[in-house]
Amino acid sequence: MPQPSTSMRPAIAALVLAILGLVLLAAPAARAADEPELRLRITPEYTSGHYGNPVRTEIYAVPMDVTLYIGRWTATLRVPYLTVTGPGGFVPRIGSVGGSEATGRTTSSGIGDTRLTLAYTVLQGGDDPFEPYLDIAVQQRMPTASDPALGSGLWEQAVRIDTGFAINDALSFDASLGHRFVLFPPKGGAGYDYTYLYAALTWDIDAKTSVGIGLDTQNRVPNARDPVLELGLFADRKLGGGFTAGVFLWHGVTRESADWSGGFRLVWRGAPGFG
Repeated sequence: MPQPSTSMRPAIAALVLAILGLVLLAAPAARAADEPELRLRITPEYTSGHYGNPVRTEIYAVPMDVTLYIGRWTATLRVPYLTVTGPGGFVPRIGSVGGSEATGRTTSSGIGDTRLTLAYTVLQGGDDPFEPYLDIAVQQRMPTASDPALGSGLWEQAVRIDTGFAINDALSFDASLGHRFVLFPPKGGAGYDYTYLYAALTWDIDAKTSVGIGLDTQNRVPNARDPVLELGLFADRKLGGGFTAGVFLWHGVTRESADWSGGFRLVWRGAPGFG
């Protein structure tokens, strides 16, 4: 998949601004009667792989998400705590950065890069088969990592489209297609722009339990030799009181993918307690 040239970045920036403008113009369509909802999610995960590098990288991640739903708007703040053991100057899914040969292994722990996502629901979908929902989202990744080994050190932007639909009373399909880019990469930098796709098929066993299969892929960037392709399994169970718990396991197919990753998630949804 071809990479955007430097001359295309102003066009990409204009696209982001255009989408934000359309979202702002569409804001009055959000129903004032909708009650705000808050979602808190914690997702401890262990990931291990070579990512195309001779030296293995191991990551213990604990992302913490706070999401607020107001009408058709969704805002999510993600702050991860990370422990990364691997070669210095190497970023999984991007490759060696900063001219490093990425040899040896070091361990760093602390806060990673913060991500802020703003989304707007264009189509709300429905319970009828193949009646889709459609969300448009923009994201800003901020270089807040407490250690250079825990983040990219870049202000990274993304545009994403989320969609999905029910196939029947038990099966549903969801997908996200996005493009990440850096409008102002460091001098001599390359390989920071990439397109990614996530897709999942979910089966509701009963009113509380669901299982599914997923695919996560990313096109090859200049610093990598192969695209990323990972396949996964997941299961979720509603616990009551607004809580849902789940587990997941992923396996990488290509050299640039993680060998294995797995973890669990705990989600709470309820009223935010204001207004």
